[in-house]
Amino acid sequence: MPATRITNYMEVPMSGLSQVIYPRIAMAHAAGDMQQIGRLYEKSIGMIVAILLPLVVVVLGLSEWVVVLVAGEKYASAAPLLNILTLAVAIKPWGRLFGITLDAIGKPQLNFALLAISLGVNIALNLLFIRWWGIVGAAWATLVAVLVLVVSGQVLIHRVLPVQQWKVWQYIFLIYNIPLKRSVT
Repeated sequence: MPATRITNYMEVPMSGLSQVIYPRIAMAHAAGDMQQIGRLYEKSIGMIVAILLPLVVVVLGLSEWVVVLVAGEKYASAAPLLNILTLAVAIKPWGRLFGITLDAIGKPQLNFALLAISLGVNIALNLLFIRWWGIVGAAWATLVAVLVLVVSGQVLIHRVLPVQQWKVWQYIFLIYNIPLKRSVT
């Protein structure tokens, strides 16, 4: 399916950065520095979102063109699926970093449990949504399952680490070099 192939390409930066982030979080955990782990978590999500955001905007704005470019004219009808799956990619950094962080701090069982729940939600929603909306239902099921994973993960991560979600957005602005406040002179 072209939409899945395209979103897999979009996730490449997230996968690459995740491999660099894991050892840093593991070292901070070995040093017992929970504050540093929280900062690494916030910065890492900010960095990944900052990289993905332009891709997400381009793909959402030009989805039919992107599908035709990657897969050919006969797959142009996959553009709505691509839009739904692109929204899932936009929120995946929170889920990916949640999992990496739990693994790095010695809580892989919690990560596994949340992934298993997300998989169960995805399967159940696929069974339901595909009956109602066909292949578009499968894309919606994926988006909802990712959203459930991300929201649940953020609730849990706040119980484990000193994380402030607003700082993720602050790091995104810093990466784009956009000042949060403008001084009046």
